[in-house]
Amino acid sequence: MHQAWLPMICLCWSLYQMLHHISQRIQILGWFSQGYLYLGELYANTNQKEKALENLEKAEGMFQDMGMDYWLGKTYAVYTDLYRKKGDQSKAKENLNKAIEIMKECGADGWVEKYEKELAAL
Repeated sequence: MHQAWLPMICLCWSLYQMLHHISQRIQILGWFSQGYLYLGELYANTNQKEKALENLEKAEGMFQDMGMDYWLGKTYAVYTDLYRKKGDQSKAKENLNKAIEIMKECGADGWVEKYEKELAAL
């Protein structure tokens, strides 16, 4: 009777290992995407627009693919700062509106309030 459970136990163990591996990979991808966001922000703060855009676009795509909405909203906020520094108010407003919408969906009320004040000042 105990031998009948052995294949089921082996299957469950294999599924556990597979899910554990997938979760670790997702976590690592999350760190990489955050790294692209921080690099984009760094380049934006040092007036290196092309490098900033390159890294922000990578972060944006990864956050979208993984459904990491909070971080996607933060990415749009960095786009906002980049375009504001370059004098492109329409793109700055467009990205800030995206950030606000996403943060509302995430329930990040503090960020929504901050970004709405920034939008009113643009």
